Amino acid sequence: MKVLEAENLCYGGFIRDVSFSVSEGEFVAVMGPSGSGKSTLLFLVSGILKGESGSVRLLGEDLSVLKEKALYDIRRRKTGFVFQSPELVPELDVTKNILLPAIDRDRKRAEELLSRLGLGGFGKRSVENLSGGEKQRVAIARALINNPAIILADEPTGALNRSSSLDTMELFLSMKREGNTILMVTHDSRIASFADRILYFEDGSVKAEFSNERGSEEDVRAFLQANGW
Repeated sequence: MKVLEAENLCYGGFIRDVSFSVSEGEFVAVMGPSGSGKSTLLFLVSGILKGESGSVRLLGEDLSVLKEKALYDIRRRKTGFVFQSPELVPELDVTKNILLPAIDRDRKRAEELLSRLGLGGFGKRSVENLSGGEKQRVAIARALINNPAIILADEPTGALNRSSSLDTMELFLSMKREGNTILMVTHDSRIASFADRILYFEDGSVKAEFSNERGSEEDVRAFLQANGW
């Protein structure tokens, strides 16, 4: 089953005739130089932005024909978005931040996610007293709270140290084993090596694709070097 399908997608000068699909349970990484349109791509396939031409289908729904309320509903129920910056609400504690988009305000699930991200016991803490890496892990927990069909992650480990980054990827892999689909933007070949497939993005287009069958960082680096990065 195709969870996500983009066809001939265009948006200004940022995204140019992009076509690709992501299957259920697949973990796909998007890599490429800064400014190549990777983050814009995530905004388009989530419905935060609308393409000027082409189409995006999310779980069979054509996002281009949905009204804003319906777009909000499918984003909330079917997607979990991890932004480059945590975007937490400073007036709320950790658990309340995680539960903001929750359909069922399941505090037990929030606590479980915190534990899996190395933040057990942090639920009542003020987010203003957290480190940058801790804030990002709270944001990841928030994105996972509704057990989304697809996780859209924009540099989810950018603010994390090596240990926390690997813990995050292990969590993503466990979500994948449970049937979740992941589309992740990253600059880190080590993090990309957890993905099943890599799309190389340049000048707003998919220039190359790599099936990461061995899960090897060396293979990922060789692929990137072959594409001049």
